[in-house]
Amino acid sequence: FSGAIDGTLSRWDLSNMCLSETRKGQHKDAINDLLMIEDLNLLASASSDGSTIMWDLETMRPKKTFKGHRKGTFSLAYSQDYR
Repeated sequence: FSGAIDGTLSRWDLSNMCLSETRKGQHKDAINDLLMIEDLNLLASASSDGSTIMWDLETMRPKKTFKGHRKGTFSLAYSQDYR
């Protein structure tokens, strides 16, 4: 996975070394950080638009959007202890 300055989220097929799919339009600004949460089958993306989106890894669709940071979200962390 990678996140772009225009807010596009990309999934890469590493076995074929090519772009697999993209999602655009959910984030309105740059994606600053990505975090895989494999035990929950989620990918989290943090953006300069102040939102964090939880993506379903199978469908690549947003499951939940968290908003509240006025100046952007720049890093993510996860612990199984704090579900």
